[in-house]
Amino acid sequence: MKIAPLLLILALTFGCAIQGVKHESGNPINEDNVKKIVDGRTTTTDIIALFGAPTLTSTAGPEEMYVYKHCKTGGTGFSVAGLGSTSTKEICNVLTISFDKEKGTVKSHNYQKNWD
Repeated sequence: MKIAPLLLILALTFGCAIQGVKHESGNPINEDNVKKIVDGRTTTTDIIALFGAPTLTSTAGPEEMYVYKHCKTGGTGFSVAGLGSTSTKEICNVLTISFDKEKGTVKSHNYQKNWD
């Protein structure tokens, strides 16, 4: 019966897995292009040329909003004989641009940089 404890130790040792989960979504936001945005002058066409298609768009009355997100997700996980736990964290750089739909120009913009 000395084999049973050894088998248990082997099962626990080889049944454990620790992983670094890494995922990136969206396109990098070029900070030099963010500096080119001029409220009241930059057009929606200019923004698409600078940043491509937005991650998200929304419309509210006379305003339209473009959101660009570049995110990284990472975490860890482990499993012991089918039981496990994971932990993930997402950090994003986000550029939000509000347009005056009637004029077709940027009303305001905000860049939130949370990582390099």
